[in-house]
Amino acid sequence: MPAASSLFSIPGALYRGRACLSRTPVTLIQSSLASARIEPPAAAAPALEADVVLELRDVTKAYGQHSAAPAVSNVNLKVLRGEVLCLMGTSGSGKSTLLRHINRLIEPTSGEVLIDGQAISGLSNKALRELRSRRIGMVFQHFGLLPHRTVLDNVALPLELRGEPEAQRHAAAAVQLQAVGLQGWGEHYPHELSGGMRQRVGLARALVTEPDILLMDEPFSALDPTIRRDLQSHFLTLARARGISTLLVTHDPAEALRLADRIAVLRHGRLVQLGTPEQLLEQPADTEVADFFRDCAPASSPAKTPTQVAARLPSQPRAPSYSPGLPGWQALLLGPAALAARGRGGLFWLAFASELGALAALGQGLANSAWLTVLLAALVLVASRYSALSVSARPLRGGGSDWALPLALLLVSQVLVTWRVITADTSSALLQFPANRQLLLVTAQSIDQFISWSQVTFEGAFVGVIVAVRTVIEGIESLLGWLPWPVSALALVFLSWRSAGLALALTSGAALLYIGLFGFWERTIATLALVGSSVLIALVIGVPTGILLARRPWVRRVVTPLLDVMQTLPTFVYLIPAVAFFSVGKTPAVIATVIFALAPMIRLTSLGIQEVPKDAVEAAVAHGASSWQTLVKVQLPLARRSLLLGINQTLVMSLSMVVVAALIGAGGLGYDVMTALRNIKGGEGMLAGAAIVLCALIPDRIIQSSLRKQDPTYN
Repeated sequence: MPAASSLFSIPGALYRGRACLSRTPVTLIQSSLASARIEPPAAAAPALEADVVLELRDVTKAYGQHSAAPAVSNVNLKVLRGEVLCLMGTSGSGKSTLLRHINRLIEPTSGEVLIDGQAISGLSNKALRELRSRRIGMVFQHFGLLPHRTVLDNVALPLELRGEPEAQRHAAAAVQLQAVGLQGWGEHYPHELSGGMRQRVGLARALVTEPDILLMDEPFSALDPTIRRDLQSHFLTLARARGISTLLVTHDPAEALRLADRIAVLRHGRLVQLGTPEQLLEQPADTEVADFFRDCAPASSPAKTPTQVAARLPSQPRAPSYSPGLPGWQALLLGPAALAARGRGGLFWLAFASELGALAALGQGLANSAWLTVLLAALVLVASRYSALSVSARPLRGGGSDWALPLALLLVSQVLVTWRVITADTSSALLQFPANRQLLLVTAQSIDQFISWSQVTFEGAFVGVIVAVRTVIEGIESLLGWLPWPVSALALVFLSWRSAGLALALTSGAALLYIGLFGFWERTIATLALVGSSVLIALVIGVPTGILLARRPWVRRVVTPLLDVMQTLPTFVYLIPAVAFFSVGKTPAVIATVIFALAPMIRLTSLGIQEVPKDAVEAAVAHGASSWQTLVKVQLPLARRSLLLGINQTLVMSLSMVVVAALIGAGGLGYDVMTALRNIKGGEGMLAGAAIVLCALIPDRIIQSSLRKQDPTYN
């Protein structure tokens, strides 16, 4: 066996090699089965009591400062080398929470977790990743496989995160696949496997690093009974053959009795009883433990008294509280305000607008002796008050809202509407908002002075931006203009064919023929250079910003309102800051386009990262992935669909800006449309507009086809 120094890079008892002592890995499992107990062979019997591999000392976990009860409360537990220790209990008893303290996926509120006598709470991030990648493996209830990677690459992931060469990690993964009975399935993807086969892949991934501690979070509970039984037997065979010490976590007592050397029963986060299966069956700590194992006991338990049965029943739910309806006279007086007090916001605003309109019509009708109008207005007022009366009479579950503020709004509005009906003065301050033209001029002058100051102070930065943007634009335009047009045309047709088949290839060919025959080729190249530059810059800015928003909630709270403003401003408004700071030409056009099209890229990147399955991220972290590795190997690949949608949205929005950008000298097809509008030549404008549509249509169909192809793999 290799020496300790060649196996582990971190000193201390946590990373002692197997040559230092004859120990066996520890495994934590969460699963379910009913079968006869399988006794371990004599060679795999637990070690001496003093040979503790894992210890939990007063571990407590409370979520939030005002949580009613901790998820885990003062758990003390020792795991001996070579034993199968089962944590069990009903759902919500704290099993999975306690399990995740072992590799610090969850940090304890108080207490310590010790491995070979050394606390892991003081480990640095690097040391913790080494611990996870070398001594701890984990299997998850919902597999936690990465759908974009093959079975072989999924199994080899822990070794890849550790930096092992590809040939070495694939060889080790192939050995584990053979061990779990999946030889020959390495090149398949997870969606091509059954549930039992996927869980075997998860088990092989957990064992590929030959860990000392193996955590398994209910890996068998989602499987059919037959598959579950076979996989449990297969796992137990591997565990015994390799001398793995196992901590099994389950809510199934039959499974615990079948597989465990000792059982620890949890209830409401507390350790209730610890002992062998025989001790729990013969000497249960209380009636609840006895009832938990009642169906597994050799003899039927005595019948329970009605008092015992009643004690086991859940408490009756508390009846919801109702507030009584409003008195009829109060509902009639409050009118729409009564609807607001009863939580009917939509009806309140409908009745509010109806009464104001009816009041205005009533006044006008009385003034002009239009009695039919007066009658209709009176009917509307009566209908509004009747609706308030009928809705307010019903009891309301929970407390109602305050009616004072809605009533004040209603009365003030009614008074102002009545005044407007009877007054003939149109110069009143209530009709014409008091404007201050001088304030406008002073504010505008201040803005102009700030822009001038910025141009002088940050001249170097502005020049750098101009040079960078123009370099990108001219590079793309020069490349496309230098290439013979058949090269670009054939490449686009081939890409369309490979992406979406013959139909899109023919459509692309027709679009290219249209653009070429009508003389739009050079303008199209200029447009693609403008749009390509905008999309590239939006990607460079948008993807990192979206990742930051997904990982930092406080940044998301700050940036989201800014994104809302960016997406609601009219397109022409984006030209103002671009022209103010960068004058006219292609550079300000690209900058305005980037600002206009950037928000969807940021939002969809953030959304894609947030929607990555938590078990996939947790699986990578549990096997030693760093934050960067988790991002590039798990989150970004699984967010690919959202990223492609973001690119598509950015591309389409950039193309929608080409006509607006032509106003400040961007050129391209937008210039043709603008010229046609100026000269009132509708035909030329429509032809140029159709060319812009084709420029957006082909990339959109290519991206949509790519999304459809990846759906089976990612979903």
